[in-house]
Amino acid sequence: MEENRDRAYLQLIHTLLNCPNGDEPQILQDNSELLDRGFLETCESVAAKLAAQGGENGANFLRNLASQLGQFIDMNDDGDSNNSEGENPQEYANFILELLQAEQSYGGIAAVYPILAERQHLLNARFAEILQQVAQRLLADENPETISSIVDLIENLSIHISNFSRGNRANNIEIAITGYQIVLNNRKPGSEDWARTQNNLGSSYGKRIRGKTAENIEQEIGFYEAALTVHTLEDLPEDWAMTQNNLAVAYKNRINGSRADNLELAIAFYEAALTVYTLEDLPEDWAMTQNNLANAYLNRINGSRADNLERAIGFSKAALTVRTLEDFPKDWAQTQNNLANVYSYRINGSRADNLELAIEFYEAALTVRTLEDFPEKWAMAQHNLAAAYNDRINGSRADNLERAIGFYNAALTVRNREDFPKDWAETQYSLAITYANRINGSRAENLERAIGFYNAALTVRTFEDFPFNNVETLNNLGWAYLKKLDHINLEKLEDTNQKSATLQSAYDTFKNAITRASKLRELESGDETKQKHDLQWDSLYIGMVQVCLDRQSNQEALLYAEANKARNLAEVIAQKQETPQVLKPITFTEITQLLTPDTALIEWYITNEEIITFVLTYPDVLTVHRNRQCDELIDLVNDYRADYKQSKTHWQTKLSDYLQRLAEILQITTILPTESTRLILIPHWLLHLFPLHALPLTDDEFLLDRFTQGIQYSPSCQLLQQITIHPNFDQLLALQNPTSDLPYTELEVASIAPKFAISQILPGSEASKTNLLEQYLEQLENAHCAHFSCHGSFNADDPLKSFLILSGGIIAEEGGHGGTAPTSIADDPVGVVPPCLPPERYVEWRAGKTADIDKCLTLAEIFGLRFKQCRLVVLSACETALIDTQNRSDYIGLPTGFLYAGAMGTLASLWAVNDLSTALMMVKFYEVLKPGVSIGQALHDTQRWFKSATASDLLEWVKGSDSFDGEQKEDVTEYLGRYKPTVKPYGDVYHWGAFCAIGL
Repeated sequence: MEENRDRAYLQLIHTLLNCPNGDEPQILQDNSELLDRGFLETCESVAAKLAAQGGENGANFLRNLASQLGQFIDMNDDGDSNNSEGENPQEYANFILELLQAEQSYGGIAAVYPILAERQHLLNARFAEILQQVAQRLLADENPETISSIVDLIENLSIHISNFSRGNRANNIEIAITGYQIVLNNRKPGSEDWARTQNNLGSSYGKRIRGKTAENIEQEIGFYEAALTVHTLEDLPEDWAMTQNNLAVAYKNRINGSRADNLELAIAFYEAALTVYTLEDLPEDWAMTQNNLANAYLNRINGSRADNLERAIGFSKAALTVRTLEDFPKDWAQTQNNLANVYSYRINGSRADNLELAIEFYEAALTVRTLEDFPEKWAMAQHNLAAAYNDRINGSRADNLERAIGFYNAALTVRNREDFPKDWAETQYSLAITYANRINGSRAENLERAIGFYNAALTVRTFEDFPFNNVETLNNLGWAYLKKLDHINLEKLEDTNQKSATLQSAYDTFKNAITRASKLRELESGDETKQKHDLQWDSLYIGMVQVCLDRQSNQEALLYAEANKARNLAEVIAQKQETPQVLKPITFTEITQLLTPDTALIEWYITNEEIITFVLTYPDVLTVHRNRQCDELIDLVNDYRADYKQSKTHWQTKLSDYLQRLAEILQITTILPTESTRLILIPHWLLHLFPLHALPLTDDEFLLDRFTQGIQYSPSCQLLQQITIHPNFDQLLALQNPTSDLPYTELEVASIAPKFAISQILPGSEASKTNLLEQYLEQLENAHCAHFSCHGSFNADDPLKSFLILSGGIIAEEGGHGGTAPTSIADDPVGVVPPCLPPERYVEWRAGKTADIDKCLTLAEIFGLRFKQCRLVVLSACETALIDTQNRSDYIGLPTGFLYAGAMGTLASLWAVNDLSTALMMVKFYEVLKPGVSIGQALHDTQRWFKSATASDLLEWVKGSDSFDGEQKEDVTEYLGRYKPTVKPYGDVYHWGAFCAIGL
């Protein structure tokens, strides 16, 4: 009979190994009578044979299957079942009494653990039930002293069962919780013992496997907070510090609320603990908290990621000054592991070297964390080593991945689903990543294994219990389906059924993940945190756009591309309307409503491999162009930036060549709509660096020549939809040459001011930050036009420190104020902040010059302004249109700040501009900007005229214009008179192409 069953096991295993992907659940259901522990043992045996024969894919499949089935078998075959041993309540009662006697007579784990090991099958829900009955009998009618003694024994027993490594771990924790509850009910509320039990309950809920993880952590926090009503800093400082540390751990793991805020609270609790846990008085506790702070900074969302990781390294190394291998080997190993984690993610330094250091630290930890002595920690180190080899740069990539798989499988010998479901799921997830990238073996089989591991991980990583991990896993699962789709297209193009099914799976997965990621985003507070959230989930939208296009769902692809752009900015603008709105996803119909019969819209979306162009023409015709020249675009950007940084003179001579290359990469002549005369451009990511309106179409024709009614830019369609129209345009506030080193700004502002009924000019030293944000703040926020004629700078490393330079905002290298800045873009290398100046206040600007941002108007401060009826902000300065291109999904730059503050539109520059040509362009722009003329139309007409104007045309304009006074006309005409009459002084794109009209 047994032989027949063994044959049935083997036949079922053979069927599972050879069936089409996806048929396994039905096969298992049809053979449910065979799913017992014998089947699991046979799976393990066959897996071992397959592995020895090189059949690692099949071996891993069977091991994974056995692990997953084990949870269901255990539910019906653990100590909770009505087996013969479990039916006798007296057996449980005798067992409990024997344990309590051991606690009383001998104490400690040396007496208790052998008893637990001998009858570990009785550690189940029945045990917890009988424990309550036994306790009730023992505590009945006893004197307070005896009750206190019995309660102490139950608490000690609960602690020992909670830490018992054998048996069913979930059961052990449930028994401990039952014991602590019994104890708590018999403690005097507000006593030290009561507080200690609250703390123990908190610790148990933090480790609890059953129930919803989020709810368990909330309970954990509640117990710690109850303990703090007794564990006060004044009366019990060490207990207070311990509970602060425990609260920090709970908030670090917390699921409810904002993840970023929870981590900040964790850090605050750790820092509070350190006010008691000092190196001098409590070195071990101090080192433990240093180690914990390292973990918190490793995961921190707020602040600079690179800086957080460096701080984590610092905390870990501080901990090691106490946690030496000789004195505290277990703690030393823990901190070695933490250091390895940080180096695995480190940004500073060589990536390859950091990963080698991580491997060394993990291997060092394993000299202490052996399988025999610390199986859980050993498994963690195996898992972490696998992750490091998965990312390793040195050595053979194929060999590194095989080693990673080996380490992950080793970890799973301890990390089973029953006892360590969270860790098991983490290793399943990581195995999926490794198989998705695996080089050895069949590509098709590796991807199927990856998909299987992701789905296994999702049985634990549910959105209810682990929302972040759930979305993370869904994201990677979606990309695994896309990789499978690529393989089908490459190897099985004729298999349309499999292709369709895979595409549908990818679509469903990404859609689910995006919905859940949006729910996570709702929990976050603060723009910076939301921006980091959006950056983190960029890949969801990139994958979804690709899937929608592959499914021929072009409109849906456009909507997902839109949802990934400038969402924070659109949200804020929506909330600042007269009737604040909750931003809803824009619909395709709403996008088409942005068009008029003569208007076309071009929106780009750049993935890791494709440049996708959506072209929308009136009334609702959507065309999509896809090209795979992403690498060429990135190469162009790298060359462009390198030239701009090294030599602006050289960059200027090559600017036309760069734009020609860009036009070819974007295939601009192919994608342009032919009938429209007005154009809305919505760039994406790296395209924000370039004047797209200045892309060449032919030798003599540029993009703006084709669209005679103007070109305007916007971060997204949704932002255009949200902007409030401000029609009035008769109040001006202008800053004029705050640094007294731009001679033509006085001409510029003086010629503009008379065009407004009300004008407030802040010239030279009056254009200080104090004046602007205090004395003239009301005029600024009520202005219809705010004009900044000054220096500006974009800070790519910290965009919120981008600035407009106001009076006193520049210091010379030697520390003196003032100095003369260049009025054109002649070679002007970036300066270096003198070492004596604090970098949080003083930032690099130009050679020999440093900006004091406390005296500049920074982007962070612009975000705090509140324009009430501003139609236009003109940033007649250098680099004011540049944005943060490290973040694909958002739009962070000086124009962002003013749109955020309520401006309807901005004029801003993409590079360091020339003082005179900018002044002349601004004068012409305001002359063209008549009532009824849009900002985009006015800038378009100005740029077209300016690039084509000869010296003779310019002289005639200056002499005949009432925008210049006599002295100004004399100065400008003298300069223009140096050119031959037929020369076009500003025909080069550098002079006319820098400014963009952004917004409405």
